[in-house]
Amino acid sequence: MNPSLTYAFAALMVVVGVVFIYLIVRPNPRRLPRGVVQWAGVALSVLLIGLGGALAVLTFQVDARQSGRLPTVVASGDEVSQEPAPNFRFVNLASDAEEELAAYRGRVVLLNFWATWCPPCLGELPDLNRLYEDYAADGLAVITISDEDPATIRDFAEEEIPLRTINGYIDAPERLPAPFDQMQTGRPMSYVIDRDGIIRRIVLGQRDYAAFEAMVRPLLAAEPARP
Repeated sequence: MNPSLTYAFAALMVVVGVVFIYLIVRPNPRRLPRGVVQWAGVALSVLLIGLGGALAVLTFQVDARQSGRLPTVVASGDEVSQEPAPNFRFVNLASDAEEELAAYRGRVVLLNFWATWCPPCLGELPDLNRLYEDYAADGLAVITISDEDPATIRDFAEEEIPLRTINGYIDAPERLPAPFDQMQTGRPMSYVIDRDGIIRRIVLGQRDYAAFEAMVRPLLAAEPARP
């Protein structure tokens, strides 16, 4: 169904529900009986309003996924984690070679999911470039991954913001293992992984250089717990 028509139908359901409530609860005993019938009408009206709102939200989510325009987040809370990072494959756009996240075991990894249509993502890319340049020699790998067409990513890097990170591409984000599949709910989404391959922090929303530096420096100073 066309999203515009669906939104219009949802709005109509809400309006009809509001009108029903007004007609039922207004003082007019000559037209509408009070008691069970009246409150049943109120319940039906509330149900119509709820269904209309739910339909609008569902349509927005489906339309966002189909268009590739998922929510963007300027800032949100960090989630502390201690779970092993699952492995997945991506294409390194610098070499067109397929790589595995597991290949970076032994380094601290800042894994960032982004998109060219996401303003907060673009806001933090220069800081990610700088962070990688400053700490690569200490064992930091900054991997930035998008699910857009590789040509789109390359054109953006040439014309807008140079990508000096480990720049990657995936073609099926829905097949990413948890918790990396959270990148489908909003971007930018970042994961800080220690040298032992343990996810230490999950970050939703834009961060600056100082915030990312504070996350990775303690991990860079720590030795791997296991060989």
